[in-house]
Amino acid sequence: AGSRDAPNIQVTVNAKYDNKTDKLTTEVHLKNYEKEIYSGRLKVYLTEIVSQWNGYDGKPYHYGFVDYVINEAVSLDTNGEKNFSNTQSVSDYDYENLMIMAVVFNSKSEDKYVYPNENEHSFDAYYADAVNATSVAEGGNLPPEVGITSPVKGKIYFFDSAIFEQLGPFRNTFLIGKTTISVYANDDSGIKKIEFYVDGDLMKTVESEPYNWVLKISTFKEILPHKHTIEVIAY
Repeated sequence: AGSRDAPNIQVTVNAKYDNKTDKLTTEVHLKNYEKEIYSGRLKVYLTEIVSQWNGYDGKPYHYGFVDYVINEAVSLDTNGEKNFSNTQSVSDYDYENLMIMAVVFNSKSEDKYVYPNENEHSFDAYYADAVNATSVAEGGNLPPEVGITSPVKGKIYFFDSAIFEQLGPFRNTFLIGKTTISVYANDDSGIKKIEFYVDGDLMKTVESEPYNWVLKISTFKEILPHKHTIEVIAY
């Protein structure tokens, strides 16, 4: 809450998963210990502990945002309490890899800047007055972390060397000549093997570090440049 005197607000979140219906029930309890009415906004986030999306370094994000469970304004009387509940399907996700995060934001905004030193690009910022989180499955079996660390998204490679980086939000990776595909992988129970796929076809299996494979131009039948998909799976 920074250097200010934060309101004495408490938030508690609990989650219950039903493996018969693949539905997740989230319950949130708010308590105002202040001697005045409190106004703010409750945001409850559904996150993946090990995200299915990777950053530009090729490694998976942690606690990646999936969806809002609850997002609504709240008002609590002096010493007041409120309960919130939501049930939703999580059949598209590994429930053991899910975490619920609840944050109560103050209703008063503060002027902040993207570039503080220059006071440029202002935006409204809100203090977090209370935070709580819970795993859907305590001690659950998390999926392995795996991602391609090289080649890097958005760069052009010439025989294994990055020679140019593209600008803009929609950047593809261009490979000219043979290129080493390097993979980061980690799992609490260990990595048994890494499989390398090109356009859905298994090309190579590596069972020990370093998890690398050299992609050669002879892999493809086309002479002219074409779009291909490289995928890696960890076991």
